[in-house]
Amino acid sequence: MSLLTACAPAPTTPQYPVKPGTWELSMDIDNAQIPLRFEIDKTLNVTIINHTERIFIDSVSLVNDTIHITMPRYNSEFIGIVSADSLISGQWYNYDKQDYSIPFTARFKTDKIHLENDPKGGTELKYFATFSPNTEDEYPAIGVFRDYGNGDLTGTFLTETGDYRFLQGTKNDNQLTLSCFDGAHMFLFRGTMKGDSIVNGLFNSGKHYEDQWVAALDPFAELTDPDSLTYLVSNPEEISFEVMDLSGEFASFSNDDYLGRVTIIQIFGSWCPNCYDENEFYKLLHDTYAKQGFQVIPVAFESSDDFARNAEAVKSQFKAIGITYPAYLGGKASKTIASETFPMLNKVISFPTSIYLDKMGKVRKIHTGFY
Repeated sequence: MSLLTACAPAPTTPQYPVKPGTWELSMDIDNAQIPLRFEIDKTLNVTIINHTERIFIDSVSLVNDTIHITMPRYNSEFIGIVSADSLISGQWYNYDKQDYSIPFTARFKTDKIHLENDPKGGTELKYFATFSPNTEDEYPAIGVFRDYGNGDLTGTFLTETGDYRFLQGTKNDNQLTLSCFDGAHMFLFRGTMKGDSIVNGLFNSGKHYEDQWVAALDPFAELTDPDSLTYLVSNPEEISFEVMDLSGEFASFSNDDYLGRVTIIQIFGSWCPNCYDENEFYKLLHDTYAKQGFQVIPVAFESSDDFARNAEAVKSQFKAIGITYPAYLGGKASKTIASETFPMLNKVISFPTSIYLDKMGKVRKIHTGFY
């Protein structure tokens, strides 16, 4: 035994330790690169930076020259080779999609990203935007940006069904570039700022999707009221539906389950970034008002055909956020299936959608999307 122990190879250490500090990562998609920002600390924890949003990752391992960065929110992972203390290259894998990976290169930044920008500072710019212009898929949006005057630009696009979250980027020679990444979704917006307009706009999402957009400066731009898009088409006094709890048992809800409590019935998906943001908000509402008679009934529509996998995805997200109230599964991630589950609605056009009921079980409003 002692001979075998003496002959065992000694543990190896990485040839290049990863330099702590600010890094910039480029995801190589079709005809473009999506820039992402993150920090690495001395204990190898990673923090992704999307403007004011911070995504903390403590599931990071470095064995020899191979680093694994496992995303906490979604089923994805960066696997890279550390070829120098300031250079990592490899692939990002989305395990919820079959054979889906994107190459990346990450470099240490000697000049720190302007994280000191005041989120409320700079000059606010508001644009009315049109995506897929002059096509049957055309839809409106509002671009809300902050120009800090030092080349930095932040903001988002609001649509009638949600937003494109915490975008951060640059404006150089009137060329606009904004991007973000949450672990499953990567967005890249580019365009040319020309007078009061933005022209030649391109929107990339993920590996292959690309769309065109244009915008015009409009401080009074508005979208359709999100409380008017989805509405009741049947008896407004009866909101009943059947779903399954996360253990696989059927659960049915009707007006008796809402009496005496203010209720939000939430139609969402654990794969949906706006739903994640809404879940964080509803968690705060529940923690504040549950003792006064407030409840959330979340019904998830998930991307997999595997019940156990879907249940685990919802459990994992609720645990990460700290949500303690129960969740339910309504079926496949399909607006058609969601509409069939809630036939009292004209249609479900967005994940998330929320039905607000008062203590008498009366629907007060139905809210589409989440900004």
